[in-house]
Amino acid sequence: MDKERFVELIGKMEQGSASEAELRELDAMYEAFEQKPGITGRMSPKEKQAHAEKLFRKISAHTESAPVQHHRPYRRMTWISAAAAICLIALWWGYGQLSRHRQPENETRLAHQMDDALPAADKAYLTLADGRSVTLDESASAKLAQEPGNHFTIDAEGALVYRPQGNAPAVSGNTLLYHTITTPKGGQYQVVLPDGTKVWMNAGSSLTFPIAFTDRERSVKMTGEVYFDVAKVRGKRGRVPFIVETPKQRIAVLGTQFNVQAYPSQTTEATTLIEGSVRVNGASDGQGALLRPGQQALFVAGKMNIQPANTEKELAWKNGMFRFEDDHIRTVMQQLENWYDVDIDYSHMPGVHLNGGISRRLPLSKVLNMLEVTGGFKFEINAKKVKIISNKQIVNPQKPERL
Repeated sequence: MDKERFVELIGKMEQGSASEAELRELDAMYEAFEQKPGITGRMSPKEKQAHAEKLFRKISAHTESAPVQHHRPYRRMTWISAAAAICLIALWWGYGQLSRHRQPENETRLAHQMDDALPAADKAYLTLADGRSVTLDESASAKLAQEPGNHFTIDAEGALVYRPQGNAPAVSGNTLLYHTITTPKGGQYQVVLPDGTKVWMNAGSSLTFPIAFTDRERSVKMTGEVYFDVAKVRGKRGRVPFIVETPKQRIAVLGTQFNVQAYPSQTTEATTLIEGSVRVNGASDGQGALLRPGQQALFVAGKMNIQPANTEKELAWKNGMFRFEDDHIRTVMQQLENWYDVDIDYSHMPGVHLNGGISRRLPLSKVLNMLEVTGGFKFEINAKKVKIISNKQIVNPQKPERL
């Protein structure tokens, strides 16, 4: 394998500039490497660690020196993805060795598909204003075509496109009528609203939008995690604002790109601005602030804090990655729980923090294998339940581990 070419392709993928042919080439490299005998089979554990650290620094230096485009959607995801601090150590020296050095019972357990979990797929549920429900899966186009008065289609990218007709009733009495799209755990989806705004929904999210926007404002409600690429619209009174409401905040924009994380199970909410400008107000106290690109409004205990944003980390989910930067293992496992639709047993939680990145396209067993490489813990998988077993060999649980 040409290491320089391998690193070059990783850099291109992170920048969003890799062609389809280059992505296929990267896939082929991964497949070839996974089947190749270990290149470090004769190394001692210390030599392997030194080799891994050296490679990690090389790859990090390469990817961090390249300009990163955060807002290009990756519709074509491969089995390998990249990030500035990606866990390529595991792929380069340890990935081929994982099955060889794992405990035999773990190898047998993780090899069975019945004890594994596949990554999130394009799946959602559309609840129409009249109460009808449509499951959005591989046969969504056919299902939508059979709905009477249907105004929804699936485009070439697999996104749900809503184009209401001019005579569509938008109100019932004095009440606006709304549609809702919900992604379950283990599901994700894209939506194009009638104004042309593009929406990416992470697993465990919901988006509620009116049958028709007014010429005064375009208002939607959401929970979970959603990325918005808002179209600019001009009405009779000038530009029409786009409003996003969550349980803790109200976000007003004209045309911009931003990410909102507002899971009901979490005590915090965050709005991260990528491009343009947004005004964020607290839902309870009205406290407001105007964000600039690269800033984040974080709501904690009812108070809003404005801070610099790590946009690469915040958008990792949209770009097909898990990205961890000094994240506690509990935070990491919460992401896996949502993405793979599994239940995590947190009763034996080790006190470790993690750094690195892993592709969201991998099955759960391979992700857990990479986490086990840190040596701080191991996992047991039983159907849709994952149990964390803490090892006593943790030397310094406060030191962030590289994946």
